[in-house]
Amino acid sequence: AYAETDVTEPPTETETAAETVEETTEEAAETETEAETEEETEEETEETTEEKFKTEDGMFSYKINEDGSVRIFNYNVTGFPGEVVVPSEIDGRPVTKLSNATFMNAFAITSVVLPASLTELGDSVFFGCSSLESIRVEEGNTAYKSEDGILFTADGKTLYCYPAAKADTQYTIPDTVNKLSPSCFAYAENLKHMNIPDSIGFIPGWGFAYSSLETITLADSVTEIDDYAFAYCKSLKDIDFGEGLVQIYNASFLACESLTEITIPASLTRVGQYAFAGGSVAARLSNVQGNNCTYYHFNE
Repeated sequence: AYAETDVTEPPTETETAAETVEETTEEAAETETEAETEEETEEETEETTEEKFKTEDGMFSYKINEDGSVRIFNYNVTGFPGEVVVPSEIDGRPVTKLSNATFMNAFAITSVVLPASLTELGDSVFFGCSSLESIRVEEGNTAYKSEDGILFTADGKTLYCYPAAKADTQYTIPDTVNKLSPSCFAYAENLKHMNIPDSIGFIPGWGFAYSSLETITLADSVTEIDDYAFAYCKSLKDIDFGEGLVQIYNASFLACESLTEITIPASLTRVGQYAFAGGSVAARLSNVQGNNCTYYHFNE
């Protein structure tokens, strides 16, 4: 056993936007990645008093659940290149969970193999894994599956992670998917074009942040775009919001410096703080059509 501070997690859906418009893009980036959520979950509170362990090779840090199973909360060798195999058990105890941001900023790993014993993944487990090309799931896992290296829940309804270094420039989300996990397409370096199908209603926080997207089309079913969903997409230059969008939350398009003009649908009722801040040219509104939309520092 040993004393160790948990890895800093990427901002989640409850995080607030940048506090002042005077912040530079770099300062905003530091703020958003270091800021804590406004309220701790019960699990996080309990974890502060739990004993922590490391695997014999030092690769993983973990905790023991009440039922005797193991949850891994940190990968300790972020610069190790190649494939990482998550163990199915540690000291005879089954590994059942990877906590939030377990592999955060493990920039060198190229593939990950998840064990059949795994039943739960926290948010943004692979956030910042910029060299990740594929995720595989061992046969017998009943909670998750991999298709063409992309991680889904076993029922195919949630797309959990699209590997950041996957070579494809265009991807079509399967119609079976009705939920995108936070940061699911973050850092996708080769992905240029994306169509969001009508099975999706919500774009999650950090969903496409830091990706190389140039164009994106949202189905009319999409009603909300969460905080930082497309933040730091520096190549994004064209987005079709569809006709059903109701809310754009805080900093959703922060520092999208290539986005110079947008058309807002009449359905939109709210644009959050700093939603389009930090670009080299402030995005301009057109086609508002008297939709009674509330804007907060839209062009700041």
